[in-house]
Amino acid sequence: MTHEAHEQPELQTKKRDIYDHYILGELLGYGSFGCVYAGVRISDGKKVALKIMHKINNHQNITIAGDARSLPVEVALLELVCKPPHCPFVIQLLEWFETPDAIILVLERPDPCVDLFDFLTNNIMTETEIIFIVQQIVLAACHCRNRGVFHQDIKAENVLLNPLTLQVKLIDFGLGVLHKDTTYTEHAGTDIYIPPECYVDKEYEAEPFTVWGLGVLSYILLCRMQPFDGEKEIVEGHLFIPDELSKASQDFIGWCLQRDPNSRPTLNQILGPHWFRRQGKVQWALFGQNESSQHLLSTTCV
Repeated sequence: MTHEAHEQPELQTKKRDIYDHYILGELLGYGSFGCVYAGVRISDGKKVALKIMHKINNHQNITIAGDARSLPVEVALLELVCKPPHCPFVIQLLEWFETPDAIILVLERPDPCVDLFDFLTNNIMTETEIIFIVQQIVLAACHCRNRGVFHQDIKAENVLLNPLTLQVKLIDFGLGVLHKDTTYTEHAGTDIYIPPECYVDKEYEAEPFTVWGLGVLSYILLCRMQPFDGEKEIVEGHLFIPDELSKASQDFIGWCLQRDPNSRPTLNQILGPHWFRRQGKVQWALFGQNESSQHLLSTTCV
């Protein structure tokens, strides 16, 4: 069975074989969830990514507001973040298939692109370039929140980067959940990005969790090392910020990595400081966007 993204339930009964419509290429990645392959859409040659997830590891379904369908969690979250108006900093779900054993997501595949972790490993970036990248990731996080989605695993490995323009795409909603304003008690994500309240209080809220993770990611990009080594350092909050960073970068990292979640900024607040505002028309022009388009992109995501 196949499903066009955002299609109506009554249009979902048409059976098709994915191999009639897509050519599978090289393996791009794999994990406990399944595999991701490069692919090409036969009808028009469009490059896509095919994420094939084993049902045994992806068996939970949920419903979303205004939709009677029971959807696999990652599909539901992508449906929420991908409905128009689109955010240019979040990967787009084109359609999805379901077989007796697997769920197959057909996702856009930007070209060229590398994941941000690999790019950081092999390249030296300026502070200005890093600020520009982080700004887009924050906009992606704002967009997810506004669509009712808590990604829960924003990290360098889950960000695709165009090495020519530095445009980013947030990917992999496999650990995501529906966003809520109350606390969560079971955390997911990558250990080095987990905030102290998860260990100390055994509960946390979505936005402070996300802001902490963005602080960790910013630190890794700017300093080329992790801010904390393990749970003990995270809980104690002894943060070393190198003197060679600009005062604005030091302040931004320190603000996001406040041990007390109530002292951290909101996502909207961290878009305001001079650290981001120093990015002007030159950087946004890399997208071919004028000033009014920049405003549209920002307001669409925020």
